[in-house]
Amino acid sequence: MVFNVFSEITTLVAATVKTAIRCNTSVTARRMRITRIRISDRSITATDEPIKALIQRNRGADGTGTTLTPVLRFGAASGAVQGTIKGNYTVEPTAGSPELLDTLLCPTGSSIDISYNDPEGVILEGAVNSNISIELIAAQARSASYPPLVELWIRED
Repeated sequence: MVFNVFSEITTLVAATVKTAIRCNTSVTARRMRITRIRISDRSITATDEPIKALIQRNRGADGTGTTLTPVLRFGAASGAVQGTIKGNYTVEPTAGSPELLDTLLCPTGSSIDISYNDPEGVILEGAVNSNISIELIAAQARSASYPPLVELWIRED
């Protein structure tokens, strides 16, 4: 099953890591794979530097965030994500020996859209009882008026 979920960051403080989305799996959950990521920097200040996105896998403790509800995609009749997905953290998760999977730069006032396709259709895979997170860093703050947006396409099997 393929799901789509997005998280809007309320504010992004300059030079401070902010978890945009974290996909948590559990011992009993199916494997969660991220197949596509879209990041939008909606800043209107042309002199702002790009937002850096860190895609990581780790086993650190979860923080306090808003539970996000993924939408089932591509004509499947029914289903629900077995893990949990959170965004807009007020208390950041702990690192827990992160493994950096990818680093992306999102140009100011623009979007990037990355698909992860290997022969099996995905490249990022959350191991059982771990998580994958998208963390954002920007040299300049982004206000609540023009917050960054992160969107994921997730496959579970």
